[in-house]
Amino acid sequence: GVGHYARNCTVRPRRRDAAYLQTQLLIAQKQEAGIQLQAEEYDLMAAAVDLDEIEEVNANCILMANLQQASTSGTQTDSAPVYDTDESAEVHENCDDNEIFNMLTQEEQYTEQLEPIPESH
Repeated sequence: GVGHYARNCTVRPRRRDAAYLQTQLLIAQKQEAGIQLQAEEYDLMAAAVDLDEIEEVNANCILMANLQQASTSGTQTDSAPVYDTDESAEVHENCDDNEIFNMLTQEEQYTEQLEPIPESH
């Protein structure tokens, strides 16, 4: 049988959520900058069928933006402790990049020390 191709699909997505709009915006910005769009991006502009995939990509973009914002806001003078929603664990908001890097490096060292579990077939 003939497979389903997004470019042959004329149904417009009903949902106009933030992820969908952000993706449309990013593609439009690429067009304005004169960057050649991929065939998939043309298809997406025509009819974004797979909104779950778009939401996943945009969730990653939003996460990265939030992480960047958090790392640059570490220079605040407000030193009051921040707690998570159940107020049981203090969140260290004022770590600088070196402290975060050191924590990540330590975590990598600990994971490397763990012995791999043999697979049973």
